[in-house]
Amino acid sequence: MSIPGPHVFLLVIRIGVRKKKEENTVKWIQKYFGDDFSMYTIVLFTHGDLLQSKSIKEFCQENEELQSLINQCGSRYHVFNNKEKNEQTQVWNLLKKIDDMVEWNGRKHYTSEMYEKAQEKIIWEERVEIGKKMAAEAGNVAIGVGMTTVGLATTG
Repeated sequence: MSIPGPHVFLLVIRIGVRKKKEENTVKWIQKYFGDDFSMYTIVLFTHGDLLQSKSIKEFCQENEELQSLINQCGSRYHVFNNKEKNEQTQVWNLLKKIDDMVEWNGRKHYTSEMYEKAQEKIIWEERVEIGKKMAAEAGNVAIGVGMTTVGLATTG
């Protein structure tokens, strides 16, 4: 990650048919960038014209995972209508939302330390999972898991 780090992540989602691949991508982003990622994220929906008479709120409420994502991101989202004649207004409105979010975050960046913290959490979870698998294979055992070691001890 470049220093000092980004002020904002734009998570672009195309309105239309939701695919499992997109949902998995969002989960991957959340996992690998950690909990702090959502403080710096605005969800950008494209093809807003496909909503027709439905509002973006109604659209999001129909999908539990999408609604959860929006909530995690502090209800920060923006919709681009691909058939809109005045594209400049859409862009200016997005830039205003970005500026508001940057101010809300005290003009702080998503830092490499935040990323490293997320990576440490992943390593920890992987080690716990390995410990559980080893315990299951060994039978009735107690597990001790640390940041650098996995220890097993039989209980009887």
